[in-house]
Amino acid sequence: MSDKIQPTHLEREAYVYVRQSSMSQVRNHLESQDRQYGLAEKANGLGFKSVTVIDEDLGRSGTGSIERPGFGKLLAAVCSGVVGAVLALDASRLARNNRDWHHLIDLCAMTQTLVIDYDGTYDPTLLNDRLVLGLKGTMSEFEMSLLRQRALESLRNKVRRGLVLTQVAIGFVRTEDDRMEFDARLAGAGGDPHPVLQIPRTRDSSSGAAPVPLREDHAANLQAELCEDSLADSGICTPVHHSHESCLCGGICLWPPCHAHASCRRTGKEDTTPGEVAGGMRSVHS
Repeated sequence: MSDKIQPTHLEREAYVYVRQSSMSQVRNHLESQDRQYGLAEKANGLGFKSVTVIDEDLGRSGTGSIERPGFGKLLAAVCSGVVGAVLALDASRLARNNRDWHHLIDLCAMTQTLVIDYDGTYDPTLLNDRLVLGLKGTMSEFEMSLLRQRALESLRNKVRRGLVLTQVAIGFVRTEDDRMEFDARLAGAGGDPHPVLQIPRTRDSSSGAAPVPLREDHAANLQAELCEDSLADSGICTPVHHSHESCLCGGICLWPPCHAHASCRRTGKEDTTPGEVAGGMRSVHS
């Protein structure tokens, strides 16, 4: 046991902080999870009689972009003076940004609380230990920034080669080799694309609302048997929605009765100028 651990520390509680950055890690990285929970046994071995495990932040990032209720609970406990030592697998589990890290270290120094990981025991009131803890926090933040930079550069390189498909256009499907092909389920006679997908989006000069060819096709009772599953994520309203009341297209619509009301679902009003949507933006029919 380190000589930094004094009876005054053992009289207080030991807090074990457990965190993993994503739910994927929670499900798949079980070894890291077991090692973090194993710190409770290490605390008992060091002489702490009372050990509290905080694991509310499993699946939450430590970059400071989202709220961490578990970390807030830890800060409150340290500030109240009931914590003798904070145990974590390493600095990156406690925080991935210097703001949270140094806030915790400052509070530990004020309340004479130790910081313990698998590498050793640190007393924030000692100059050398405070220097080591500062370096650990800086490296933790730098590591995350480096990983993010590498991933972003890899994505940009893939975009330059034209291999990134974030959203497939309506009427097309993504193939297994990451290519985009016309959806055969939407083919018309002779294998040609469905007529609805070829309708020109020209504005009606008289009203400025629905494209004329679209209304004429509707008058001819053109019923496009478009698959809802292929359009579910597109925001497109098709004849299968049947009514203006159920239209959630918000401005992109293949169902004629909705053209004059392209913005009413967003604004709650039907007196919006045809062809315009809320916020002064023009609809795609322009």
